Amino acid sequence: MIHIYFDESGCLGVDFSKSGTKKHLLITFLILSECRPIISLVKKVSRSLPKTIRKKRGSELHAHHEKHITKKRFLNGLAEKDVRIVTMRLDKRKIVVIGNSNN
Repeated sequence: MIHIYFDESGCLGVDFSKSGTKKHLLITFLILSECRPIISLVKKVSRSLPKTIRKKRGSELHAHHEKHITKKRFLNGLAEKDVRIVTMRLDKRKIVVIGNSNN
């Protein structure tokens, strides 16, 4: 069975008149046939974090919040796994919005 995890990075809005609305959205897919090695990797890297941080976040990792060494441990471990990583950059200015959500 194929498993696909995906995450987005960036503002989801398309109203460019508002400040802070980004022009692009980054979507990344992690494609793998077996989840267990990735779950084990996340747990292993999480256990290397200080106890105070683990208590707050559990085994959840966020690249934005992690130190460089934690990101490096995870990415080095990920490189040893049988996974595919696909990244798409979406230009939100080319999206056609159909309908009005205010109805």
